[in-house]
Amino acid sequence: MQLPNDHKTTSQVAELLCSSIIVGVVILIALCVCGELVATQAQVETKLTSTNNKSDASRGGASQQYVNEGISVEFSLEPVETGPALRNGLLSGTDTTVRFKITDSHSGQPLTNLRPAAWFDERTSGQTTTAKDCREKVQSFLQPGFNKRPSIDLNKYFILALNSEANISVIDPLTGFGGSKLFTLVSLVSPGEDWVMSGDKKRLYVSMPQVNELAVIDTVTWKVIGNIDAGTLPSRIVLQPDNRYLWIANRGGVTVIDTVTLKVAASIQTGSGDHEIAFADDGSQVFVTNKKDGTLSILDGRKLVRIGDIKVGSSPSSVAFSTL
Repeated sequence: MQLPNDHKTTSQVAELLCSSIIVGVVILIALCVCGELVATQAQVETKLTSTNNKSDASRGGASQQYVNEGISVEFSLEPVETGPALRNGLLSGTDTTVRFKITDSHSGQPLTNLRPAAWFDERTSGQTTTAKDCREKVQSFLQPGFNKRPSIDLNKYFILALNSEANISVIDPLTGFGGSKLFTLVSLVSPGEDWVMSGDKKRLYVSMPQVNELAVIDTVTWKVIGNIDAGTLPSRIVLQPDNRYLWIANRGGVTVIDTVTLKVAASIQTGSGDHEIAFADDGSQVFVTNKKDGTLSILDGRKLVRIGDIKVGSSPSSVAFSTL
């Protein structure tokens, strides 16, 4: 999530935002945030406190806790990046992590089987936001259409479709325009074969065998930010457990991409035939099937070299790793 570009500090952001949460289908909790992180009265007599979270403060973040009828909701904003520029508060144009922690206020145990929903909406300058205002906003946000939409919808998600054409469909299932749910099309230089998303959901990697390349897509802007050489006829692609390297199966073996620099870290020859890839839990070893040769290649996941091959029988088609 990115903070609106016209707000610069934590207090300025807080003055303009009203955050509302629905927990289950009965309890409505309204977090009306002001400059000093003190809330207005909610629908019943409640206790609302600002938390002194040293971790949030050290990272330039802010947190707030709301307690009502035995349920505690802790709300926090924390910048994704850290540095001297963020010590005095959240900055406009920077990525921000929003967290809601819902617990039993007496035992401190997390509450499960809930379906919370949350929004941010800009407050009119000088306006005092009441619990009734928050409830009315929530009702309007739950209705389909574009008449009343929040400044930031924390419930938004997309569905992606890898097409036979040279593009990816990005579908917004919650809203639509003109009868279509299509949000955008991501254009590729060639049709994709396989894909994988990074652990933080910020990048999408797509193999394109017709042009021997890997497309890297920024999921914030839905733009291709790079096309990387992936060896001959790249097909299966897998991220190792720590997301440090992306492994691409191709005709010659595997190509390893550094996900930080987006450059080729290694090209490792294995046996011939189609390949499937699996990792040891710590990523120290990589296992690659060689369908035509009937072998399994074992690779060093840190040194990025081939250790050896094991005969496994005719045409191995899949591989998985399990600790003893």
